[in-house]
Amino acid sequence: MTRVPRLAALVLAALAAPLAAQQATLVPAQPLTLDAAIARALEVNPAIGIADAGLRRSEASVKEARASFLPQINGSANYTRLIRSQFFPDGIPPDTGAGSNFPFGQRNTWNFGITGQQILFDLRLSGIGIAKAGRERARVEVGAQRAQLELDVTTAYVDALVADGLVAVAESTLAQQERTLRETELAWRNGTRPEFDVLRARVSRDGQRPDVIRRRAARELAYVRLRQLLRLQDAGALQLDRDDVVRRLAEPVVLGDTAIERRASVQQAAYTVRAREVNVGATRAQMYPSLVLSTQYAQIGFGSETFPPTSRFVPDWSVGLGLSVPLFNGLRYYAQTDGAKQELVQARLQLEQARDAAARDLRDALTSLGAALEAWQVSEGTVEQARRAYEIAELRYREGLSTQTELAESRLLLEQAQVQRLQAARDYLVARTRARLLPDLPVGVASGAPAQGAPLQAPTVLPAQTTRRF
Repeated sequence: MTRVPRLAALVLAALAAPLAAQQATLVPAQPLTLDAAIARALEVNPAIGIADAGLRRSEASVKEARASFLPQINGSANYTRLIRSQFFPDGIPPDTGAGSNFPFGQRNTWNFGITGQQILFDLRLSGIGIAKAGRERARVEVGAQRAQLELDVTTAYVDALVADGLVAVAESTLAQQERTLRETELAWRNGTRPEFDVLRARVSRDGQRPDVIRRRAARELAYVRLRQLLRLQDAGALQLDRDDVVRRLAEPVVLGDTAIERRASVQQAAYTVRAREVNVGATRAQMYPSLVLSTQYAQIGFGSETFPPTSRFVPDWSVGLGLSVPLFNGLRYYAQTDGAKQELVQARLQLEQARDAAARDLRDALTSLGAALEAWQVSEGTVEQARRAYEIAELRYREGLSTQTELAESRLLLEQAQVQRLQAARDYLVARTRARLLPDLPVGVASGAPAQGAPLQAPTVLPAQTTRRF
């Protein structure tokens, strides 16, 4: 009877060993820094792969266009079996006599040849210029996609941290209201507070619970967005490095190149203009002649044998120089030239639009950065003063020197100050990231929408202190 418990103990020990080893390997992961998140996104995000593939495709187009200027050499091999010949209506004569040395009327003919062609003059070969312009556009697009992804990851990363902070603020407010409710109920039992204050405290506490639920749902969506950008499939907790963000807020602002011509959209529009100019020249060149040098070399073998001996093979080599002059193509030349000119006009106007949009976007980025920096500086010290005011209001309420309305107002001011500080930190970090990446960003990329769940009420700003806290 003692074998069964021992056997059960051995089985449990065998099952517990892998579980213990697995738990030992599940050590808390290091917090994911913002730089590490950006590096991972640049490696695995499909947008970067798509842009890189477009660049490689444009480089292949350049090589293909350049091949038109190189010699074109081809080889060929042909075999012909003669059934009947016009030279011998009664049939094919045997392979004898003097006529057997000529290729006419031979039973079997082999032809091994090489042909070569070299363009000496042809102004219509504009593919290389258009392909190079397309390659440069693709290279700018790669940089734009990388900058856009870096801004998106930064925004999602900070939004997730802000969502954590908003959840903490909501939960802290709920805990304060629960504490107020307990103290009010105790005072009501002791006869120092009316039942009305208990009802107000309970309603205030219950009204805070939906806000906590909304904050948690918004935090979940913020982390889902970040996981999608990082291509993370696991559902484990994602630890973010809050201290890294705090350090970045203290660093000086770095502005990218603010020259309009350096903007990605302006460069792409300029390369489009260059391609259209090349296309206009190529269209006009349709009326110019072209000069081509060609050569053909062949070894021809014939005879009655299926494969004649090498002595029956004779060489055949020719060299030619071809000149082609277009005379009339049904007025297609004028229509194509006019169409190419209109495309050039359109491209130049689009370049002007891109410059105007880049100028507006630059002003918007600098204005947003200035406003975000000012809001971040204004919110400095507000949270500490609002927290101190709430502590005094709570003490006054506990001692019976103030009303629950005063306590609720102090609590609301504290919550608003905390949310404003989080939102100011988020806007400032995203705005400075946008300003740094501005040359490579597409025109019209804003600093991002406010974090989900963040109230837009303007909190009361108290006098600032020198203490920095985020």
